[in-house]
Amino acid sequence: MQAKINGISVAYNDQGKGLPIVFLHAFPLNRTMWAQQEAALSSQFRVITVDLRGHGESDAPLWRYTLDQSADDVRALLDHLSIQQAVFVGLSMGGYLLFTFYRKYADRVKGLVLADTRAQADTSEGKDGRFQMAQNAYKNGPAAIANVMIPKLLSPTTIQIRPEIVQKVRAMIEGNQISGIAGDLMAMAERPDSIPLLTQITCPPRLSSANWTKPLLRQTLSS
Repeated sequence: MQAKINGISVAYNDQGKGLPIVFLHAFPLNRTMWAQQEAALSSQFRVITVDLRGHGESDAPLWRYTLDQSADDVRALLDHLSIQQAVFVGLSMGGYLLFTFYRKYADRVKGLVLADTRAQADTSEGKDGRFQMAQNAYKNGPAAIANVMIPKLLSPTTIQIRPEIVQKVRAMIEGNQISGIAGDLMAMAERPDSIPLLTQITCPPRLSSANWTKPLLRQTLSS
């Protein structure tokens, strides 16, 4: 499905009924990384996955990207879907986005799952690494980014014995436009330190682990 959000076309899936759970993907992937979670959870919950701007089937405008901008996109998508509150799951970059989203729209958050992410801002070395990756994308295209990221996203064992998973991840990365890859690297490099925010997060857990966290943890890209 597509929605016009803040001047761009945003792609998303909306499956099931019940308590909404919004999944926010990692860099430089897209919403299809959550396919197994959709299948496992949509019989009990309303599962929303979204291609963040610059990824997948969403537009990748050639302009400055920020996490505040992405948080506004997610809030506008919730409005489009008439969802007042949701549980949010963010992996890596999706977790960075959730810190920003909570800072701006805490009243829309019923619960948070922050997976393989961190609250700290980038160090100077980290920012330089993102700059160099953006230059690599500009010069050599998304395939070069796939070559860099796959060893970071998948274990050596998975790379060796699960070629179908490697191909799935490569296709997600190579399906992105350079403008989106470079834009997200800029957004992540400029994100603020969210450590002071941690003590302000008050939303309690709302779901039993038996119902959804176990399938969430079991069904991973590298399983």
